[in-house]
Amino acid sequence: MKCRKMPLVVFIMLVGGVSSAQPSQARQTPLLVAETGRVVPATRGGVAESFQISSAILKETRRILVILPASYSQSAPDRRYPITVVVDGEYLVAPVAAVSDELSRNGQIPESVIVGVENVGGGGLAGVE
Repeated sequence: MKCRKMPLVVFIMLVGGVSSAQPSQARQTPLLVAETGRVVPATRGGVAESFQISSAILKETRRILVILPASYSQSAPDRRYPITVVVDGEYLVAPVAAVSDELSRNGQIPESVIVGVENVGGGGLAGVE
């Protein structure tokens, strides 16, 4: 069970932490900036939407990849989807999306929104500050 908590911890670190050190200061919500010109192949002809988010705690910018399930555009506004968080998103988001798609098409898991968090350095946002 310890491994399941790690992606949540990483995501919390990326978006700025759990709480502000000084409660009197208003906590700013990090901006998720869309990268409209970037195409990231996902699975079965689909693509991942690409965003950038700046982390105050990590003092760096990370790329976030989001893949919506096929039924998302036709679903009711109040429908909720489980979220699958993928670390090393630059390498693993496409295979995870393919497996998730296959399992959900066969009724073995529910459709989910897949969120890939890319690393900085080796394959992430090298040079982006």
